[in-house]
Amino acid sequence: MGDKYQLYPSTVKLLAVELKTAIDDYNARLIDANELRSLVSHYADNCGNKMFLGPGEFNPTVTQRLGARRLQTVLAMMVGRQGKMF
Repeated sequence: MGDKYQLYPSTVKLLAVELKTAIDDYNARLIDANELRSLVSHYADNCGNKMFLGPGEFNPTVTQRLGARRLQTVLAMMVGRQGKMF
């Protein structure tokens, strides 16, 4: 996972680019669902301040850069996942 994608992007735009690349790789069947789920979970846990504005609300930059279909893929990967309490 760390070889293909930057694990700790420094800006919201870089985070969106990494997510977009990972989802495109998933759609092209270069990575499987478990790898994508792991990456999305890692970003949600470690880069949550860049990925989200509040509970259940994505950062507008991420939403705009990913687009509706990729955002649906991110949401599908996050189903059943509980966020950190603190």
